[in-house]
Amino acid sequence: MVSERIIAAALAAVGALLCASQLAVAGENGSFTAISVLSSSFSALQQSGETVFAGPTEGASVITESSGEPFAVDSHTEMKCVAYGRVSASGVTLEAPCTATALTNDELYLLSKRTGETGRTELLGGTGMYEGITGACDYQVARVSPTVNVTTAKCMWNR
Repeated sequence: MVSERIIAAALAAVGALLCASQLAVAGENGSFTAISVLSSSFSALQQSGETVFAGPTEGASVITESSGEPFAVDSHTEMKCVAYGRVSASGVTLEAPCTATALTNDELYLLSKRTGETGRTELLGGTGMYEGITGACDYQVARVSPTVNVTTAKCMWNR
């Protein structure tokens, strides 16, 4: 016959394993909100009644809300993008592959696409703490000047 102490020990071990597996799963996804200030230097040309543009976009991004690492509140990255798009009677369309570099030199790779003032950014992995990260951000753009935009993004990620 199995003693009560052995049963209690077995239940405690199973409970510990379940808690550990839940913590591991919880650490593999999350959410964050970020604000970015980006400055652009575009070259443009007129073509068939629309303006086509392309060029570098650079700036900084800071995490303002987060469920935790690797996107800690108040952490920031340097953003570098190459943006291209069109301005037509129907509005602005833009696509921008970007790299966000943390102070640790870890890089997060992104691809942003927008129509008008709203867009979506795909998280495409990276190096170091961003390795294996995927997910998406919905964002809003506020134009500060002809060359400076502020974006607010709400993101979900997983690994």
